[in-house]
Amino acid sequence: MTPNEYRKKHRRCTTCDYCHDIVMYNDEKTTVGQVCTVKNKPTKLNNGRFCRVYKPKEFKV
Repeated sequence: MTPNEYRKKHRRCTTCDYCHDIVMYNDEKTTVGQVCTVKNKPTKLNNGRFCRVYKPKEFKV
């Protein structure tokens, strides 16, 4: 099984093309998180399984 085939079968937000890292600034602290640009909501690393808008990033060798 190639990495691209594996990513299509085991969906995660971290391997989705729509998931991007963001930096949020607060008065007391700075946090780094991930957000889904399609759903406009924050995501966790292991969430997003079997998402309907999932588009896997291409694995380049």
